[in-house]
Amino acid sequence: MSLIRWNAVNDILTIQEKMNKLFDEESQTTTHTFTPLVDIIETDNDIKLIIEVPGIKEKDIDIQVTDGSVVVKGERVFDEEANKENYCKLERQYGNFKLSFAVPSNISSPAVSATLKDGLLKITLRKIVEPTSKSIIINRE
Repeated sequence: MSLIRWNAVNDILTIQEKMNKLFDEESQTTTHTFTPLVDIIETDNDIKLIIEVPGIKEKDIDIQVTDGSVVVKGERVFDEEANKENYCKLERQYGNFKLSFAVPSNISSPAVSATLKDGLLKITLRKIVEPTSKSIIINRE
C-alpha cells in the first residue's frame, strides 16, 4: 500500500468550488428576500413602526392592517440598466420582504396612517382610548 500525501489546500478549494456552484445554482432559481431594520415606539396614544426602506418606491410597498396584526410587504428592485458584471462590490440587498407585527386589540384600524420620507416608512397605529373608570348607576326596585 502506498501513501498519498494529503494536500489541504486542494481539498479546501474543491469544497469552495462546490459551494460556489451550489449557491450560483440556487441564486438563479430562488427569489431573494431581505429584512429591513425596524424601530417600534409605544406611547400612551399610539404605536409607531419606523422601517428603513431606502430606494423603495411607495408603489412597491403594501400595508395590511387586520385584527391583531400589521403586515408590511415590499420589494427593492435591482437596477437592470447597470450590468452586474461591472460591479466591484454589491452589498445592498434586493428582492422582496415581508414583515408581520402583532398589535394589541385596542388599535383603531381606520386611524392608521403611513408616510414615506427619506427612506423611512413611518406607520402610526392610534390606540382606542377607553375610560379608565366608569360610573355605575344603581336602579331602585
